[in-house]
Amino acid sequence: SGIYWSNEKGMRISLIRIIFSVCKMNLIRDKYGNKVPDKQVFDAFGRFLHMDLSRYNNDLTRAMSDNTSLEKQTEIFQLMGNTFRNKYLD
Repeated sequence: SGIYWSNEKGMRISLIRIIFSVCKMNLIRDKYGNKVPDKQVFDAFGRFLHMDLSRYNNDLTRAMSDNTSLEKQTEIFQLMGNTFRNKYLD
């Protein structure tokens, strides 16, 4: 596909946070309704977006241990909520 994720600073870890959250919410299933392992989900998104997400766990661990505030860690979710509200609910 010709679809790529933004290379803007901080967007790679934001994508990882989004995919991780979706995985932990058990929203990705196989055709039989079974939960798909996180690694398989990250591999699929990585292939789709032409990215190597195989070290997602290391990236998350590093991001959580670099003294980044919880507000900054969750900023992408705030931005997503605000975007939805501004575009569809106003």
